[in-house]
Amino acid sequence: MKKASSLLALTSALFFSGCFGTFLAVPLTSQRDGSDMVAEEKIVKDVGDVILNAYNYSVLEGIKLQEEFSASVMLGTVSVPPRAFLAKYVDPDTETSYYCGNYFTPITGKVKDYKFCLTEDLDDLDSFIVVYNKNKTMGPYELEDTISYRKVKRIDISKPFQKAELIFDGTEKNMIIFTYREFANSFERPSFSSQIRYYLKKNRPTMISYKNARIKIYKADAQRITYKIIRPFDSYVQPEQTAADVDEFEVDF
Repeated sequence: MKKASSLLALTSALFFSGCFGTFLAVPLTSQRDGSDMVAEEKIVKDVGDVILNAYNYSVLEGIKLQEEFSASVMLGTVSVPPRAFLAKYVDPDTETSYYCGNYFTPITGKVKDYKFCLTEDLDDLDSFIVVYNKNKTMGPYELEDTISYRKVKRIDISKPFQKAELIFDGTEKNMIIFTYREFANSFERPSFSSQIRYYLKKNRPTMISYKNARIKIYKADAQRITYKIIRPFDSYVQPEQTAADVDEFEVDF
């Protein structure tokens, strides 16, 4: 477990000397909107593979601490559990990076509008600040030890997340079978999951259309499909209400 060095004495000095500031950093997010499949190229997939998809979601950059971190400052305490996610913020004027989360508890016990932010300098996390009243800061407080972490990305659960996919399920007699699924905010929507069957044409490609997408199938059997996307999915997945307890989607940088 990592702790900040001499925090009580340091915080008292900072507090009485008026070491406060304004937090102007904004979350670093990016939008993902499109498909993993390339149109107008022949594609070969195995049974169980996604042959066509579409998605629309926002991604937050950040870090995950590998161990617990705690600290005490004059106006409260910091407690960050292991594997906690801290979202990346960037100050547009100074280009300073921060990794922030709601892990600060003031002595009043009212945690609204407080957050703990590690400060990044030259790829090092060397200090932290406490943000209160949305944009006021206390600190910085220097760290004595290095913090073990890894950089990750995760879906921004405060915004809608939509995804749709068509899965190849093989063939049966002279029919080709697919499963279509839609997801919203990382949850599969059972009412929007269904199995689809099409007759395969003999000795020539089969054209199928579904949800405004169009696919040309050259050949298919119980194990493999060869096809081309003529027209991808359109933006047909409807936004859903954001779920607060959604499981995070995470990838390493």
